[in-house]
Amino acid sequence: MPANILRQSRLIVRLSVFAVLLMIIILMCSAIIRLTQDNCISLTTPDAIVVAARFIHRISASLVGIVLVIILFLTVRLKPVPVNRIALLIILIALTLFLAMLGKFSSGTIMPAITIANIIAGMAMMTFFWLLRMDFNLAVQAPFHLSPRIIRSTRILAPLALFFLLIQICLGSWIAGLNAGIGCNHLPATTSVIYWPDSLILKAIDPFRIINVSENLMLSNAIAWLGFIHRLGSLIVVIATIVLAVNLRQYGTSLRRTTTVLLFFLVIQALLGIAMVEWKTTGWIGVVHNAIAAFLLLQIINIYYWFSRNKADSVKNWK
Repeated sequence: MPANILRQSRLIVRLSVFAVLLMIIILMCSAIIRLTQDNCISLTTPDAIVVAARFIHRISASLVGIVLVIILFLTVRLKPVPVNRIALLIILIALTLFLAMLGKFSSGTIMPAITIANIIAGMAMMTFFWLLRMDFNLAVQAPFHLSPRIIRSTRILAPLALFFLLIQICLGSWIAGLNAGIGCNHLPATTSVIYWPDSLILKAIDPFRIINVSENLMLSNAIAWLGFIHRLGSLIVVIATIVLAVNLRQYGTSLRRTTTVLLFFLVIQALLGIAMVEWKTTGWIGVVHNAIAAFLLLQIINIYYWFSRNKADSVKNWK
């Protein structure tokens, strides 16, 4: 590979990682703003925290736009541009415009769909920046060999773990959307576990309806039921991720670091989830919970992308 192309590819990799970190900061700032306004975080100076979070959010969002323009310019210079990179850039531009439009309606919204779309689109944009990073990273690293057995098994286990984690993220966003605009102090606590939804719960979980404060008991039951489903889903994610990690850890030191990082994020995420259930809070723990979910998602995408894009006799490593 020519030296100038190698330099530009490595620069795009670094810029993509920078954009991913900015997206995680944006997601955390959005959570802080939302939870503070909904009285889910107890602060002595909530206004100052919200102002600071909004400032960091706007600066980070502007930087993401600038980084995307630079990546677009550098990618176009690396002719010919593969179709998959063009597709990734088009998706990133579309998500940028969508989030910018969505930001005008997010503050103080009482329609869950706005909050849900904001979280999911932010996670998606972070993911596509990471995929762009991986695409360029695979082009500049040397291959090493793995047995066909691990590649075949991982190509089954990684998509399963990724699928269950994406469902979990959507459920978490749904719960956050139902909380938004009403506030934690308006939701009566539901101590009983709701295993099956009735007609009122099904009505309450509709993300496209305007939430009414007078329906707080119905909404609380809906959140309790979604929380029960979310906890069941978390158990499935833990099992699927552990099976994936055990499968990878059998094969050499090159994959043990990856599995160690994967299990680290999984354990932290599980402990945060348990803490939120036991302490019945979605405050600062919820903010960190969002960030760790993002890191766990990126790690599983690493594994899935790596094994799905390479042949059995030549698999490339990532840093």
